[in-house]
Formats: sequence, C-alpha cells, structure tokens
Amino acid sequence: MQLASDDDVHLCGSIDGLRRIELGHGLGVEAFGELEWLSASVTDYYYGVTSGEATASRPFYQPGSSLDLVAGLHFNYDFGRKSTILFGYEASILGPAAANSPIVQTKFNNLVLRRVWLAVVRWAPSVEGGDEAD
Repeated sequence: MQLASDDDVHLCGSIDGLRRIELGHGLGVEAFGELEWLSASVTDYYYGVTSGEATASRPFYQPGSSLDLVAGLHFNYDFGRKSTILFGYEASILGPAAANSPIVQTKFNNLVLRRVWLAVVRWAPSVEGGDEAD
C-alpha cells in the first residue's frame, strides 16, 4: 500500500496487485490492478468547480473523496544492463465523486505508454597494487 501526503492535508493512497512474468530473451510483462483513493481535498482540487469558476453550463461542484480503479499491462524489453524499452496500456475508471464533476467528459481514461530508459554507466579504471611511490 502506498500513501502520499502533502503536509497531512491532501491525501491519496493506493493498493496495488502486480503479477510479473519474464518471457525470456529480455522480454517481460506485468499485469496489474490498483484501487486508488483520493481524499476530498485532492478530488476537489482536480475535479471541483469553485464558485468563481462556475458558469451556466458549468455549475459549482464540490466533490467528496473518490475511489478509482486502474488496471493495465506493461511490457518491457531489456537490451542488457544499460537500457530498457517500456510500453503498455493502462485504463482507469473514476469513482462517482470525480466522475460526476461537470468538467469530466468521460469516467473512463485510457493511456498508452511508450518510454525508453537508458542507464549511463561510468567506468573508472581500478588501481591495483596499493599505494604507488611518486
């Protein structure tokens, strides 16, 4: 379980379920599901509409806390120890407090991931034989 806090006022947390399978030859896959809880203050920050922002077509909205569902697949291909390509798909469903906001167009969100990680390895020659005289 992960819990994040900003000065103990804005809270959010998640419970993750993860299954990783190595397919061989540097290829792996992760299937995951996650329940993500957002406090009322976090949900209000992202999905609320203040009285100053309200219009005839966008009414005032102050949501409570929200429980969202996230699931997806991540695939990775490793090129040895120095680099990895990660790609995958994530889908999330907003909880009712967030989904009912007048600024939300759909409660379903889709995300396609394409990332490349390159690790820089610094090489330094080792000095053997202990101290050397000048």
